[in-house]
Amino acid sequence: MNQDIASAKVVSGIDYSNVRENWPLFDTVLVGLNARDEQTTPGWFTTLAAMGAANQLYFFNQRTRADGLAYCNLDTRDQMPYAFIIKSMGVRFFATYQTENPAIDPADVSWWLENQVPHIFLADLPDHCSVRMQIQQDDVLKTNVPLCPSGYGPVGGGYGQASPNSQFAVAADKSYSAITQSTAHITNRWKFPTRIKVPRNAALSVELQFSEYGRQLLLAMVKQNTQDMFSGHGHAADVDHDSKTFYGIQVSLIGQRLVQQRGAYHA
Repeated sequence: MNQDIASAKVVSGIDYSNVRENWPLFDTVLVGLNARDEQTTPGWFTTLAAMGAANQLYFFNQRTRADGLAYCNLDTRDQMPYAFIIKSMGVRFFATYQTENPAIDPADVSWWLENQVPHIFLADLPDHCSVRMQIQQDDVLKTNVPLCPSGYGPVGGGYGQASPNSQFAVAADKSYSAITQSTAHITNRWKFPTRIKVPRNAALSVELQFSEYGRQLLLAMVKQNTQDMFSGHGHAADVDHDSKTFYGIQVSLIGQRLVQQRGAYHA
């Protein structure tokens, strides 16, 4: 058994023991025209269509917390800096839930189609996506996304359309969609029957791949169709329907990392 997983080591006749610390790992693929450093962050996309054009999405082997702690908390991207025992895994799709268009034209069919993009991304697309976890050269899991709920996120589901306020000078329709992929409870995740032991310095990755149908859905999402909610007064000249729009997929691992005790550090 790997000495890191055994969590004990004898150095110069002294018995040192690592301790198990509950720890989550997460990594995110972000989509958005104004995503921070989108051009330089590996695996991020400017549009949903660009995501659809990609063959696979990779997690835990491309980004680190330097790309934003809200999106990734890995210390390194190529090798695990500590031994890790994986108890469960979850995948979460998220999006900007509110869309609005102050100049809606009921005869414009394309607008009505684009207005459904958040709902399709959240509710339908996960059904057409596979997930594979690999440690070193071994596949330890192959399944589809709905079998791996994240166990967290907004609670509820539904889709509505109305004009709830008068901030715009012209008639405005708003659409609201809120989707929870399965029940938002931290125990509601893919639980490994036998806990997966990842040695220190091992390569860990999770790969998501859309079916051809899923890819075609993404390729058809030309616009992400959310108004810049911070642009001011809603006048047509101030509105950029694609800015401040963010979609993403987050993969999380919950388990325990093995760390050295303070005062008992060893090589």
